[in-house]
Amino acid sequence: MKDSILHKNKKESKMAGLPSTGLATDAVDPNFTFRRALKDIDDDLTSGDIASLKFLCRDFIPAAKLENAKGSLDVFRHLENKGLLGQNNLMFLTELLYRIQRADLLRKLSWRPEQVSREIGRGRALLNPFRVMLLEVSEELTNRDFDDMKFMAAAYISRNKLETVDSFLSLAIALEQGMYLSSDNVQVLHELLQTHERPDLKNIVQNYEASIPSRSGGGKGSPDEGFPPSPMKGDSTPQHRPPGPEPVQRQQQNPVNQEANLVAMTQNMMGPAQQGYQQMMQTELMQQAGRVPDSQARQTARVADQQPPDPAQEVPAGLGPAPADLQAIIQRELELKLEQERARQREEMPCYGMEHNPRGLAVIVNNKQFFHDNRNPNSKQRLENREGTNVDRDNLIYIFNKLGFEVTPQENLTHDQLINLFTQVRHADHRNYDCFAACILSHGSQGQVYGSDSVPVSIRDLAEEIKSTKCPSLSGKPKLFFIQACQGRSEQRGISDIRTDASDGLEAFQETIPNEADFLLSYSTIPGYVSYRSKTQGSWFVTKLVETLDNMGNRHDLLSILIKVNEEVGKAIARKGGGQFKQSPAPVATLRKKIFFSFLREGRKPQVIPGVAATNTAV
Repeated sequence: MKDSILHKNKKESKMAGLPSTGLATDAVDPNFTFRRALKDIDDDLTSGDIASLKFLCRDFIPAAKLENAKGSLDVFRHLENKGLLGQNNLMFLTELLYRIQRADLLRKLSWRPEQVSREIGRGRALLNPFRVMLLEVSEELTNRDFDDMKFMAAAYISRNKLETVDSFLSLAIALEQGMYLSSDNVQVLHELLQTHERPDLKNIVQNYEASIPSRSGGGKGSPDEGFPPSPMKGDSTPQHRPPGPEPVQRQQQNPVNQEANLVAMTQNMMGPAQQGYQQMMQTELMQQAGRVPDSQARQTARVADQQPPDPAQEVPAGLGPAPADLQAIIQRELELKLEQERARQREEMPCYGMEHNPRGLAVIVNNKQFFHDNRNPNSKQRLENREGTNVDRDNLIYIFNKLGFEVTPQENLTHDQLINLFTQVRHADHRNYDCFAACILSHGSQGQVYGSDSVPVSIRDLAEEIKSTKCPSLSGKPKLFFIQACQGRSEQRGISDIRTDASDGLEAFQETIPNEADFLLSYSTIPGYVSYRSKTQGSWFVTKLVETLDNMGNRHDLLSILIKVNEEVGKAIARKGGGQFKQSPAPVATLRKKIFFSFLREGRKPQVIPGVAATNTAV
């Protein structure tokens, strides 16, 4: 039966002009196999993956339908309705997964990345290269890069709309909606990237420009792509101009008059994306130097309050580049203003000091394998190994390195070794550190985590080891615990379950709160309940913790970030035994101040390429 289905899929794929690779399965109905593969893909897509999919599909699915799509299954339905997805029509979906770098999900369709790459190389790409380029820029941006670009985009986008922008892709959509960015006009990207020392990002945009056809001679785009040709800089084809006077021809200008026309010089140096804020700053600096008359300063202020000029507008005559010293001054002022904006929130509330590099010690205990110790009566029997926990470990190592911590991973510690680890932390010298962080990935019960010997250890006892009375060098410094472990065996079915067990849960919290200030214990779930983990993608809690820290870690305080983690984890659903279950993380804090981090190191987040199907399971 399997051979006949495979043979049929290969034959139909070949007729459709696709590689002879179908969905290998033992199922009787190939359509059922196809839909099951889509469901498996949906289960493993993150919220970030879905946002990227929606962005890439904007040329094929109406924006309103994409905004109302609750998940990837809704997107798949729209693609089916458009004739872009089917049992024997997988090219569009495989290209989507390839572009968002989910090679693991390609395997569910029996495709390999090199196959997709080969088909794209043969001219069978279906996605808009413009959106592919924007997605590539998005994946390479650091959070600081995005913050700076969002700040500069205020020259185009209203403040009210800018507040809803939370990613580079949403920023690109806003610029598209304002008609400042399109497939044939990416000048705004050059301007937004001008303040960054990121030649790799500029090369991505330039390579896109070099790859699209020019307007001359009625050139045609690729028939497989189906997108209109895009104009290129330097196109010699005459363009129609609106009625009006002919532009003034450029003339060689005397250097004495080089600083006379400030507005035009700012346009020439900075470009349209920065003309609002930067232009006024430049005018102010030059006016202070006695270079610009008051009348021209007022003219510049009026320009800054208006919409950016038409990119097709002729450049005023006689412009040369701004003096190098003035450009350097403006660049320094811009960087200072950006830093002041990032520091504004920090000045409104008391904050813990974060000045040292490294920031502090970060121990990551990753208990994956468990055994029963017959010699210890407290050793629990039949604790399963925790598949998928290495994904959490690698992600935590990545983010704490990025935050500037000195990371120490520990594998499969028994209860004695776990206690000894915190004893060593207590005796360590933390005077040149700002804080301490501990991540414990293990099985657990209420208020406890298990050593690899299946013996429980009280979380409160571990926290007691580093109290200020026992560890004076950590006195007054935040001590952060992130616990990925079950806190019971109950499973949350919804609001009613949480209400029913609320009183017991509140009493249980008393067992997990340290009796001293400056502690944060972030539990993956509330007392009495299980915590979920994918065997291939890692746990819900750690995945969202790392993702949110990576996106917001240098912009928001830690407690606000954990609230966002609660929201994101709360969106997930585990389907087991015909029921639907959820999870609610539980941060508990005795902090006296806010915690603001900054990114001290760069790194690349580990790629997850599982070898088996992902399933959710209780930790």
